[in-house]
Parts: sequence; structure tokens; C-alpha cells
Amino acid sequence: MKHEIDQPIKDILQEAGLYHRQLLEFNDVNSSVISLGDYILADVNGDDTIDVKDVRVLVDNKLVKVTEVDTTNALITLEKPVVSGQEVSVRFASSSVEPEYVEKVRAEALSEIISKIPCESAWADDYKPTLRYIQRLMAAGMLLVRDYGFNEDIENTSKDGYKKLELASEKLNTLITMVCGEACSRSAQGFAARDDGDLFSKRPHISSEDW
Repeated sequence: MKHEIDQPIKDILQEAGLYHRQLLEFNDVNSSVISLGDYILADVNGDDTIDVKDVRVLVDNKLVKVTEVDTTNALITLEKPVVSGQEVSVRFASSSVEPEYVEKVRAEALSEIISKIPCESAWADDYKPTLRYIQRLMAAGMLLVRDYGFNEDIENTSKDGYKKLELASEKLNTLITMVCGEACSRSAQGFAARDDGDLFSKRPHISSEDW
């Protein structure tokens, strides 16, 4: 049975509180290329790709075509240049975390889930929504315990991250008990994360027996 439950990067960032909608306005652009500054661009439509579909540009209140998005340099290219004095507004999404890193954390969360589930029946389609929720919680928690909220308006990010990891562990144990049996749940419960880039070691285990 395939273990494919990947949550969109957008959903993980939103769960972690690290996803933001942005509106920038300009009246001094004299080019077809617009710089969005130091923003890390984020996916808008949930397809894990940041492209022209994720940026909306109005020039003098009229929608214009975006032909290219340079995520490395936060540049967008319009089909036609604008001139100084025209009112330009750009809508997009941003995050404080590079999408490539979220992909890595998402894969780590999936690997942890796979390692804890002792029976294939838990991967049936009926349980995929629950598994996706667990993956989203776990990946978001990992991001927060690694302090990726340092430049966000979020308090106690590490604490919030561990709460999400605890909830993910609880939901996973409940699923395992229901589908695989209580004995399997006891043997599989508990996982931990550490905030220096490696996962599931050093920190005390978060166990359902502690709640």
C-alpha cells in the first residue's frame, strides 16, 4: 500500500503560523521587472510550485499578465513595462522559511509516521485525511521547535511547536490503537524532536502516558 499523504507546503506553513498574504504598492516602477524586496515567496494555490499563478498584479486598477517569477531574487516580470507614475499593486504570499526546507521537514514527518505505524491497514484511503492532519501537525511543530518563528509576530514558538508535536503523537496513537490494536499503540507511541536540525533524539520522549 502506498504511503503517500503529503500535505501541501502552504498548509504546513499555515498550521505553523508562518504563512502571510502580502500587498505591495508602487508608483515609481519604470520597467517590466518589479522587485519584491527581501520576501521569501510562498505558494498560493497549493500546488507546491511558486509561479505566475501565485502573483497578482494590477496596474492602474487593471489586471496585467505576469510572465515570470524569480523566486531566488524575489523578482516578477510583466508582459508589458510600466512607467513611473502608474499605480502598481502586487499581491502574493510569503513565509520566513524557504519552501525547500519545508519539503525536507515534510519528508521527515512522513518518515516518522511510517516508522511508527505497525500495520498496513492504517494506510487505507479512509484514514488518509487523519494521516495528512498528523503530518501537517508534526511538520509544523518541527518548524516551530527549530525557532523558525524568530522573525514572526509569534510568542513562545518552541512551546507551541511541542504542543503540536504532542497533539500529533496523540492522534497517531489513537489511530494505531483503533486500526492496529492497543498493543501496537503502546509499542509505537512517543516521538521527540530537537531544535538543532536533527530529529527524534536527545529531547525527552513525548508520550501519551504523560498527558
